Amino acid sequence: MLRLFVLLLLLALTGAGAALAQGFYPPRTDRFQSDEAGLLDADTAAAIRALQEQLLSYSVEMPLVTINSYTEYGTGDASLADFARGVFQAWQLDSAPRNLLVLASRADLQVVLVPGSGYSSAEISALQSISDMVIRQPFAAGDFLAALRAGFPALASSSVGLPLPLPVVTAAPAGAQSVPTAIPQPTDAGAAPPPEPPPADSSNSLLFIVVMALLLGAGSILPVLLRRRR
Repeated sequence: MLRLFVLLLLLALTGAGAALAQGFYPPRTDRFQSDEAGLLDADTAAAIRALQEQLLSYSVEMPLVTINSYTEYGTGDASLADFARGVFQAWQLDSAPRNLLVLASRADLQVVLVPGSGYSSAEISALQSISDMVIRQPFAAGDFLAALRAGFPALASSSVGLPLPLPVVTAAPAGAQSVPTAIPQPTDAGAAPPPEPPPADSSNSLLFIVVMALLLGAGSILPVLLRRRR
């Protein structure tokens, strides 16, 4: 009997050791944020959470995950980008096409984006441009809060294609008809219809988002840059 108990105990320990050897991804204990690296203060976390909750109205989940280093998790991923894709899968963010994961690594001084399958190549390029122009430099300089304060709202705005603040979306009561956002005006008989407005320039929208983000983060970014030049 004792031998059987010892054998079962060894099997259990062997299984636990194998599970640990396979590694793991950060658990999703919160729908919106996992700040394992402790990069967020209370005000920044609350401001980002408010945006994350609002994005749900647009069928977008945009969690923020911070880690010290992806090598601490023993997943065998070859790069931070591979690790981020593993988190995306582990958190089941592929359940909706417009979800977007933002993963920040303190040791790697990098922020990685993992967009869902519903983003076009142009949209992914726009998101990456925001990351490169707004987030990368202050984050690499160690000013994590400035990078996330300025960058996360810009990414949120780009993910839904709308400027900040995002319009409030309210669900219509069951059975109610949707109200059009604009009511067409009657025209005189024989009069020519008004000309169609020119198509929106997506590059201008992206430029606006980036400029606003830079203005929001400038107060925190400039002191870091000045210190580095000295």
